[in-house]
Amino acid sequence: MKHKRNVKMADNLLSLTKNRWFFLTLVWAYVIYYLSTAQYSSVSSAKFLAAFFEGLRITISSQVCALLNALLRKSAHLTEYAVLAVLLYKTFKPAKHPRWSRRAAFWALVISAGYSLTDEFHQRFVPGRHASIFDCMIDTAGASLGLCILSVAMSELGRTRDAFLRTKSLTWISVLIDSRRASRFPLSDDKELKSEGRS
Repeated sequence: MKHKRNVKMADNLLSLTKNRWFFLTLVWAYVIYYLSTAQYSSVSSAKFLAAFFEGLRITISSQVCALLNALLRKSAHLTEYAVLAVLLYKTFKPAKHPRWSRRAAFWALVISAGYSLTDEFHQRFVPGRHASIFDCMIDTAGASLGLCILSVAMSELGRTRDAFLRTKSLTWISVLIDSRRASRFPLSDDKELKSEGRS
């Protein structure tokens, strides 16, 4: 029962209409654009980390803080574009196509990489930010990672669904066979019971 509920929940999550996926994609694209403003510059995130460790009463050197800040920001790049690529894939994927769509994955990756370029270009004009082709590479890697994870998840979900449907079909076939046997040989069973009673 729990297995069936998990399959149904996953199907409902992945079966949103294309318009809703497109809307979610636009919202997430705006989130990425907003995170590229001066408010979320490298200096701001470094101050946040320093205040965070200070609140925990942990003393770290400026070099360690700089390293953690770089890791945090690059991880954010990966995550942002992994999510964007997944949303774009669901937007482009044919609604009646249950399996992995290479065409949708291709366009999701291309558009994610293109949006990364425009985002870096936008940062050239933001105080405290700068454009970086290296960040574009990280963004594209994040998009690829997101699509890989989605591909594996869809494959596992497909196998789980197929196994569930196969088990359900076998159960119904077994019930049908038993019911036909019972309908074909009702008298023989009664005779066996009577003979056992006499003996």
